[in-house]
Amino acid sequence: MYRKSYLTDIDTPQLHNLPDVEHLHNYTRYRRIKDSIIHKLFYDPDNPEFTSLQQNSWAVVLGVFMGVFTAKWAELIELCVEVVWKIIPEKLLIWGVFTDLDGHFPLPHYMWVCPAVLGGVSYKT
Repeated sequence: MYRKSYLTDIDTPQLHNLPDVEHLHNYTRYRRIKDSIIHKLFYDPDNPEFTSLQQNSWAVVLGVFMGVFTAKWAELIELCVEVVWKIIPEKLLIWGVFTDLDGHFPLPHYMWVCPAVLGGVSYKT
């Protein structure tokens, strides 16, 4: 990396091993622009009070996040309702736990058994 100068006894760096100055300049310019955008839109450590633009930016970010979360939550709830009130009663009827309306333990009893069992489980946890 260093070569010995013939004029002095001091080691000098070789010019071909020096970093690319143009690349460093572009990187620092990109970094300044990125920091400037982040400081303007989200948080400026030099001025910690939120501006209107920062408040609106955070409102948009939180709105998008909570919108996606709510949509996925609704899908999960719909799936759970489908499982608890359609799939499980069908399986219990097939397995013979419940009977048709004329049997000794008709399927409409599931309407009170399910909330009692699930309520007891959720109360214990």
